[in-house]
Amino acid sequence: MTVNDLVRRAMRTLGVLRAGENPKPSEAADAIATLNDMLNAWIYEGMDLEFVQDLTGTDTLPYPDDHIAAFRYNLAVELAPEFGVQIDAVTAGLAGKYYRALRTANVSPDTLSIDDALSPIYSRGIFQDFS
Repeated sequence: MTVNDLVRRAMRTLGVLRAGENPKPSEAADAIATLNDMLNAWIYEGMDLEFVQDLTGTDTLPYPDDHIAAFRYNLAVELAPEFGVQIDAVTAGLAGKYYRALRTANVSPDTLSIDDALSPIYSRGIFQDFS
């Protein structure tokens, strides 16, 4: 799937395009910029997504197919204010559902490390009497 395909699907989900229609070039460019912003924000939040600098319309999405629904519905939500459209409850619900699923699958928990200076204390056990 190309970035342009994703943009068209998100805009149809939003209700600003009908089947078979294409966005105006300026609308497509704005939507692609919004997509890049959204993906960068998700990476910043800790999602383990491949970083791709500035996707363009003809680029093939470098993500697995199981990511597409999260991108589609969340891009529709992100685009809504730009088109003056209210998101319906179904779209909002699906955006949240797919975002949570994507986040669960693509966020690695932080690893806790213990300073080496403290490790001898922990190796003796928490409840040991140090007197």
